[in-house]
Amino acid sequence: MKALSLNVEYPTLSVDVFILIKLALPFAAVKERWLISARDRDEALQVTSISCELAEVVAALFEPRLWHPTSRMRLLQVLFHLYGVDMVQEALAH
Repeated sequence: MKALSLNVEYPTLSVDVFILIKLALPFAAVKERWLISARDRDEALQVTSISCELAEVVAALFEPRLWHPTSRMRLLQVLFHLYGVDMVQEALAH
């Protein structure tokens, strides 16, 4: 587990700590377990995964989809951690 950043949202004054956790389980196993124990099954059914490959994440950042207000920033934090700021900046420029 590694803390990547701290985000403060001004309108609500909420503070988020972004943490990267590597799991030994595949995504399908995590989702299946969450579906069993989730308080909100509808929300649990909506969970999806995303690749950690730089080009795939950069492409996803520009897809027309409904994003949580801080989702893109969270993805960038992971990319910065995995690839470094310079490499991510170069990928975003193309």
